[in-house]
Amino acid sequence: MKSKRRVWRGRWRAVGGCTLLLGLFLAPWGVALASGGAPGADGRRAAVSESSSASPIEARGTRGAAERSRRSSRDGAEASGAILEGFADVHNHVFSEYAYQGAWYHGSIWGAEGGDEEGVGMSSCDGNRRGGPQDHAMSILNVICEVAGWGMDDVCLHQERTHGFVAEGDPRNYTDWPNAMSFAHQQYWWGHLHDAWTDGLRLAVVHFTNFKILCDVLEPDNYRYDYNCEDMGAVDLQIEMAHAFVERHSSWMEIAYTPADARRIIGEGKLAVILAIEITDLFETGEMDYAPMVVDEQGEIIDRGGVLTQLQRYYDLGVRVMQIGHELDSRFAGVALYSQVYALLATLVEWQEAHPRAFAHLELPGDRSNNYGFDLDENGYNNVGLSEDGAILVQAMMDLGMIVDISHLSHKSTEDVFEIARANQYYPLFHSHAKLSDALSIDEDVYPLEKWTPRWIADRIRVTGGMVGLRTQNERVNTWPESGVANNCDGSSRSFAQHYALGDQGWRLPLAFAVDMNGFAQQTRPRFGPEACNSAPDTATQMDQQSQQTDAGTGTAFDRIGLGHIGLLGRGLLQDLKNLGLDTSNLEHSAESFVRMWERATDPSRSGPFGPPPIWEESPINVGLEDAEGRRIMSAYTEDAALPGHYTLLASATAEGMRVDLRDEKGTILSSVDYSPTSMVTDMQWFTFAFGDILTLKLGCRADSSCDLAGLDASFFDGQTEIVLEYP
Repeated sequence: MKSKRRVWRGRWRAVGGCTLLLGLFLAPWGVALASGGAPGADGRRAAVSESSSASPIEARGTRGAAERSRRSSRDGAEASGAILEGFADVHNHVFSEYAYQGAWYHGSIWGAEGGDEEGVGMSSCDGNRRGGPQDHAMSILNVICEVAGWGMDDVCLHQERTHGFVAEGDPRNYTDWPNAMSFAHQQYWWGHLHDAWTDGLRLAVVHFTNFKILCDVLEPDNYRYDYNCEDMGAVDLQIEMAHAFVERHSSWMEIAYTPADARRIIGEGKLAVILAIEITDLFETGEMDYAPMVVDEQGEIIDRGGVLTQLQRYYDLGVRVMQIGHELDSRFAGVALYSQVYALLATLVEWQEAHPRAFAHLELPGDRSNNYGFDLDENGYNNVGLSEDGAILVQAMMDLGMIVDISHLSHKSTEDVFEIARANQYYPLFHSHAKLSDALSIDEDVYPLEKWTPRWIADRIRVTGGMVGLRTQNERVNTWPESGVANNCDGSSRSFAQHYALGDQGWRLPLAFAVDMNGFAQQTRPRFGPEACNSAPDTATQMDQQSQQTDAGTGTAFDRIGLGHIGLLGRGLLQDLKNLGLDTSNLEHSAESFVRMWERATDPSRSGPFGPPPIWEESPINVGLEDAEGRRIMSAYTEDAALPGHYTLLASATAEGMRVDLRDEKGTILSSVDYSPTSMVTDMQWFTFAFGDILTLKLGCRADSSCDLAGLDASFFDGQTEIVLEYP
């Protein structure tokens, strides 16, 4: 007989004479769903002008609206002023054309759509054809083209994707690029950003980025700026450009320096811009002090001074959000590694050995040692956490009221940052661009990447009053049935709907969009046209999924090119989610969520944990087993576990009765209990549990057992059965 699946609702249930006693995770701080849609456009194409307006995005997808309204107080935290309308994009790279010394991207945030004397806008490129200028996304000896697994089809020679703007009577007519797979072409042109603002984008966190190793191997003839590829030099230039850009468009955007600024700016109907830093070589020079900066007569920096001096300088320049790690381990923290960086490092090592003269200037981590100098465990997870310098830096950021972005950090670094946050009255933690591991773990034999966000990290963000930016990704994902959206177009808005519903309904997080455009990140795929559903595992599946998309779509370019540029975030992705029936109120009020998090960071009277604590805040593990008569036979808790996490209770028969071991994710025994229960079924072999609102309990029986679990139907437990306990 096949195993069945039951859903049980309530705080606890007796299973086979055992009671699993659990604490309760409450909802994240939610906001009331206001009537009407966010100000925006209905998707009709129109020429961009700063005075243009259009009708609101159609309000659809009210699943869960009443429930969200009931938890609108966000665990009782009251924000100043009225609830802000509008959605946020909390991770983007608007100014990446100034990263990598200008040698990577084609197109510009500036200028007319087709290009003018101020910039190239969205004008066509030549695909780096032979004999042409080959002025973007080219590297020394084409080494980048050799990096396997990046899936980039608009870099190096890309004559199949040469066109951008096509001026044939349509101010938003593009071919080839931008599209959802763009890696080297502009996705944040000012006109598209204006479209997003028109559609309800009210807060954007702009991250200044660079990666010296990549910059160092790009074609030197294409460098437009000179800062020796240094990360901090790239940040300086991008900050300068950000201030100039916002000043140019000051009628509809403004930089926010405080949460009060953000409330005022958004309340005035403008876009609040928050400045952020995401680099590897952060504050690489200087001691952990306030030693002064030294500049020459021309204003050039000779010595950046102490790290705390540098932090204060960038704060004074407007930076309010910062990551302390990015692609590689730094002086401050260990990072979560992922395959693209490994592929790049492996390729560069090979090419440096084969072409020592061409790559003599290139400095790589680890001196060609195994794992390139990284200290990894058997699962590929980084053993390096926060350094002493990192702890000082995090505390200094909190003292300034800055937003601490834990993106890219190793699990160990994340744990260390959380302990500092807890010591600071649960200072809010922010993950600006997350992929939730439970959504992505499709194959059971694939160990989740450390860069993905597991449930325990999400819980720690929530208990501090933080929030999560959800990547507008292109991966296949697990189905979340409660989304109400069929998961039948891999990589499209239907996939994003599952990912979002897991974070919203399952993990109950405050969420925002995190597009990561201009940041080597592929985007949500289209649902219509030849490239629809192209994250499917094979062509036959893709064709079948395409045939199932029978609705009308949004009527915008999003239907054909996916989330190809920022102008399609509101009228494209958000509208499509609403059309599919998804409750998007969490996203539509994400500007409010970000401002509340910021207010909490700057509030000296904050307290914590944020809302009623989950069980691991009262004791690391607070789960017990009782027999059928209600007697406690095991208390499963330990002070040594790194919690929250995923733990296993392994029961085994002994001469005296039964022994139960509590093990962590690596199989290490944390505590053990031996007992001889008289009324508890002793043939239960093992079960696992994970903390959270959705608890999965797996039961199994020994092969020689009759599986008589305290009167429950034996056939129900034939073999291995999954039971899901839901906690509202």
